[in-house]
Amino acid sequence: MVDSATQSGTVSGFFFGIILKFVFALLAVVKFVRSFYFQSTYRVEALTLSPHKTPQIIRNDVTKLSKVPRHIAVILDRKQKHVEGGGVEGLLSDVGEVAAWCIGAGASELTVYERTGVLKSLPLQDVYNAIEDRLRMYFGNSSSATFKIFNRQNDGTKSLGPSAAGSADPKLLINLISESNGRKLIVDVTRVLSDMVAQNVTSPKDITLDVIDRQLKERIGSEPDLLIMFSSEIDLQGYPPWHIRVTEIYCSPANNGNVSYLVFMKALHAFATAKFKLGR
Repeated sequence: MVDSATQSGTVSGFFFGIILKFVFALLAVVKFVRSFYFQSTYRVEALTLSPHKTPQIIRNDVTKLSKVPRHIAVILDRKQKHVEGGGVEGLLSDVGEVAAWCIGAGASELTVYERTGVLKSLPLQDVYNAIEDRLRMYFGNSSSATFKIFNRQNDGTKSLGPSAAGSADPKLLINLISESNGRKLIVDVTRVLSDMVAQNVTSPKDITLDVIDRQLKERIGSEPDLLIMFSSEIDLQGYPPWHIRVTEIYCSPANNGNVSYLVFMKALHAFATAKFKLGR
């Protein structure tokens, strides 16, 4: 004969199981509704907010902001070739679009992080030409869209800028970095400084945090004011954490990974309203 306590425990476990399944189902429904709401709102906003390859529209959008970041960084992904806007060509197109938005918004520096380093592996002239072609769609042959590009390698930086004699300073500086500019760069800088000490070029007491920081900045550039991710959740993908110590980070839960002007502008709005409190 089955004990009554055993029967009671079985019934309780059954009901607890039903309650647990109900809670999981409810969470799934809430997540779906939340995602549907974000996606619907995003599509409506995307229809109303577009640069239409017109710099003046971008300028009008940013004039409402109390401040604009001087240095913007973005994390980009190379999509599969069979996907629209995929492959290396799609990636280069995305870089050109973001560069155009940065110039239109008044930013003076752009850092493009692509984890695998495919951008850095391309001939610098090809990357330059692809960006230049995209900027012409926005600015024509205007001198207001000049730029200089830096391929940030750990063993040295290659650069390419306007070739015309007497050209004015470029409006935008573009840095190309990848995962190799993270931990591996710190190792390389440490090795260089160790060799200098071993060869009596410098003294160990002269190796300060400022010296290390200066060495890193020479190889990767200054810290960005704003880092934009076009993914639905924050994923740094190996982005050097010491390079974004005081950087505002933005991503949109409604975006599906596409490089979108709407996300770009939302990031600028978030930066304009952010309050920065730096400790001593």
